[in-house]
Amino acid sequence: MGDDLAWEPSGFPAPEVERLSETLPMSLARALSLWPDCPAVLCGGRSYSFRHLAARAAGIAAQIREAADAPGPVALLQSVGVDAIASWFACALSGRPFLLLEPDHPRVRLRQLMDEAGCALVLVDHRTLRVLGDAPRPRHLVPDDRHGVLEPWQGIGADEPAMIFATSGSTGTPMLVTYSAATLQAKVQSSVRIMGVPQGARVLIASSHGNFGFLHHACVFLVAGGTLCLAEIKAHGFAAVRESILVDGARQVRFTPTMFRKMAAWTEAREAMLALDAVRFSGEPLLATDLELARRVLRPGCVIQNVYGSTESAMFLWSSDVASARPLETTVPIGRIYPLFAFAIRPMEEGDADASTGELWIRSAHHALGDYKLGAVNPARFPLSAGSSRERIYATGDIVRRMPDGSLAHLGRAGRMVKIRGNRVFLAEVEEHLRAMQGITGAAVVAREGRDGPELYGFVTAEVIADPAAKAWAWLAERLPEFMRPRRIIQVPEIPLLPGGKIDHASLLERVQVSSLGTAIEPSRGDDHARLATIWDSVLWMGAHAHDTDFHALGGDSLKLMMLSMEVERAFGKRVPLGELAKDATFRNLARLIGAEDAPLRADKPEGLVLRRAWQSVAPHAGIALGMPGWTGRAPAELFGRAAFFPHHEVWAADFDVPGGTMRRRRRWWRAANEIVDGIRKGAVPVPDVIFGFSFGGGLAWIVSRMLAATGHSPRFVIMVDAVPLHRLRGFRCAELGRALAMASCRKPAATLHIRRASLAKLGLDWGNTTQWTAADDIQTVVELPTVDHLEMAHHDLLGVARESVASFIAGDGDVQEAVPAERVPGCLGVQIYNAVTGKPGALEMLLDGLAQDGPPRLRIGQLLPLLHAIHATDPIPCIPAEILRGWEKGLPSTWLLYARLRMGRGPDMLCPDDAPRLFPRGVVAVEKTFARRRRGGGSMRAWPLRLLCMALDLVSAVLWTAWVRAWRRLSRVESR
Repeated sequence: MGDDLAWEPSGFPAPEVERLSETLPMSLARALSLWPDCPAVLCGGRSYSFRHLAARAAGIAAQIREAADAPGPVALLQSVGVDAIASWFACALSGRPFLLLEPDHPRVRLRQLMDEAGCALVLVDHRTLRVLGDAPRPRHLVPDDRHGVLEPWQGIGADEPAMIFATSGSTGTPMLVTYSAATLQAKVQSSVRIMGVPQGARVLIASSHGNFGFLHHACVFLVAGGTLCLAEIKAHGFAAVRESILVDGARQVRFTPTMFRKMAAWTEAREAMLALDAVRFSGEPLLATDLELARRVLRPGCVIQNVYGSTESAMFLWSSDVASARPLETTVPIGRIYPLFAFAIRPMEEGDADASTGELWIRSAHHALGDYKLGAVNPARFPLSAGSSRERIYATGDIVRRMPDGSLAHLGRAGRMVKIRGNRVFLAEVEEHLRAMQGITGAAVVAREGRDGPELYGFVTAEVIADPAAKAWAWLAERLPEFMRPRRIIQVPEIPLLPGGKIDHASLLERVQVSSLGTAIEPSRGDDHARLATIWDSVLWMGAHAHDTDFHALGGDSLKLMMLSMEVERAFGKRVPLGELAKDATFRNLARLIGAEDAPLRADKPEGLVLRRAWQSVAPHAGIALGMPGWTGRAPAELFGRAAFFPHHEVWAADFDVPGGTMRRRRRWWRAANEIVDGIRKGAVPVPDVIFGFSFGGGLAWIVSRMLAATGHSPRFVIMVDAVPLHRLRGFRCAELGRALAMASCRKPAATLHIRRASLAKLGLDWGNTTQWTAADDIQTVVELPTVDHLEMAHHDLLGVARESVASFIAGDGDVQEAVPAERVPGCLGVQIYNAVTGKPGALEMLLDGLAQDGPPRLRIGQLLPLLHAIHATDPIPCIPAEILRGWEKGLPSTWLLYARLRMGRGPDMLCPDDAPRLFPRGVVAVEKTFARRRRGGGSMRAWPLRLLCMALDLVSAVLWTAWVRAWRRLSRVESR
């Protein structure tokens, strides 16, 4: 096969042969031996070294081996984080291939892919635990933060199936492209040299972590000793890209051309763009105008590369530093083929004289192994080359032209397949899903070029059903990811056919009306509501704002949602909270979030209770779990959902709409409690089985449960997290509350569980809310988490370690685990300080090492105070601050830490009591009040003016000392040059 074609090999140098036989664990072991303490992953403000990454991979592999009760691939359904990266290596170590999945794809689609692959195990985390629902299969496994020793010789071999990637299928069903480790290494090892990746480089991959492009680029930088900067782009939009560049130091970025265009148009991104050393484009054709834009917004020395390739076969690369590779009139060449591959151009028609243009064929021994299905790999798409036992041929379907310098230019596709944001979409699969819908009698899908690349349009014929187009869109939304859904679905009397009986797609294309998407966004200067409607319509289509429908159902996608947030921020100067908008992506909700409602609605809108469903119910469910408003009025229901506290409950949130201020102002907390109780009594609020809350909301949950007990609508359970006993605080006491609690005293209250920071009372440190609750409050069960920081209790990873205790409490097992095993607790700063204060072996040294690496910008004095105070109790000259300061070779010492050090040197009679003057910064007041409340020794208190003077002197000393260190280090750097 292909003997009559002229095959041309690569001109790039081939990688070392021995590297191609490395498995993924072997590559990680090599990186570990070379750069053990260098950062491998940056995520969520934390740095993870290659040592940590290898230990996590070994720990997850041990879990997989223990949990694997059936053979087959492991599905990876994880959110962005270090575990998502470690799981690639863990699956190889455990002898199981992995299937990459996108957590935001429809549940039906995810289950279809796992069934096709035969997955019996799926790796999830607290954010993705509920994505698949409560079905018993496949078995869910949440990594427990276990660490182990990397043993790279274990697991699957280099030539066995190791990775599975889903693509849209030309036959109407998805295909599962399968790689061996050697297949991946052929691309990765070549990319390290061809792309010119330096050791220590930091990269941001601006795409989803659940596709091959992300995995390939990530492996390239890891094996080269680089660092992955992980960012929640879908949650935080372009701001996450900007922060990763300016804060995390990412100097190399992989973009799709569409995302780059939008990012470059954002004024706030200019500084970040100028900081980049290299930009690589992938996933879509790179236009000549994109190249011109890149050269305008990037600094002159920034390398620009165009990376093209199919998941099934070879990659190509074009680089801006190759002078002979010039762009075509419209597109930039895809460049030269990678080593270990050869290409040929098959003429479009028999006897075509133009041998430089045609379909791209590729020959190699390093193609994908084939398509995976239920434990077997089918290599049918890669027929053997004539006269070869290993080399196979892949007909890509891409139409290319060979340039005079030997590089290739991409001209389009031969078949009914398009690439949307780097994803291959066969139109046949979308059509098959439409035809499978009840009531649809015919369907066709066409693609046309839009402003941001190919756009799909669907046409359906239907029986007598109401609004078939809208129902068809909802049908697809449950089964296909957003990039596979048509932008619009149009009902037609009949599907036009050609004389041979095939669908006349050209005729359907003529029916697609050209929308207003090509026009520039120029919001009118009228009222805010009208300006917002202009922006909404310009991102979607004219008149879209009039439909009270989900943004995605109107033809939007995740990239358009980021575009929308960027334009709104530019027009209104307000950042759109993408996480909140995604839950209710309607024009009405966007207007509410930025305060641009219609004037009559805004004038009539009162301050009060707003009920929302935070998590979709999975029938049958055990009841309602109702979250209480927090300090600013919003109930943090998502925190409890991500911690997997109520997997069998429908989670609702009772928000209290607070235009300004807090829940304490104007006694909003009391109004909220009464509105919730009255709503439950009248049936306006669903009767809860569980009431829960965090901090302020936890105290409010306790009050509401008592008020409901008096009405006979008491919930069965109350779950509080580091809750504040509002009824015992001076600022919340009132006669109405006293009467309500007195009425409830004769009724049996709900069973109450309090998850709180562990007590340090034995060390003389009554920290947090541990002693403010009393026996009279009737809290049956207390679960303590080993941390000293209140804010860390609001992190789902830490809170999630108590989910088994919550499950046992709700189930009434009577065996609630009140002490959480230390090996399951994530290594947060507050946890490390708790371990150091309580004398855990090696904890103090580990803490000092971490502080020396992270430096003062990530340090909160509130977390360090317990440690400083505990050390001061036995050593009047505290050594810990000095050790920390000496360990900070980079950055600057913390002013508040220096201030705390000075204050500990004062006698107890020179510390200010709880009424520390508010004219000082909050950090100073926090230090003063902490040490004053816990001062040791007796004696009378000195005069107030003298104590105030000491405060001022110590603060000035700390500020001046910090400034002197800054100036000295700046001078030292200048002299060293």
